[in-house]
Amino acid sequence: MLKAFDIGADDYVVKPFSIKVLLKRMEVVLKRKSNENVFCVRAGHLAFG
Repeated sequence: MLKAFDIGADDYVVKPFSIKVLLKRMEVVLKRKSNENVFCVRAGHLAFG
């Protein structure tokens, strides 16, 4: 987990996790990124935006 933060992660999800919590975390990130005028947020092979 520390390595993830060292390379730029601002959040970390461990298994098992709640889908509701995961979706809320994604919503918060998207809101924050939309305030930065970022068109797309990428997480591995997933893209949100």
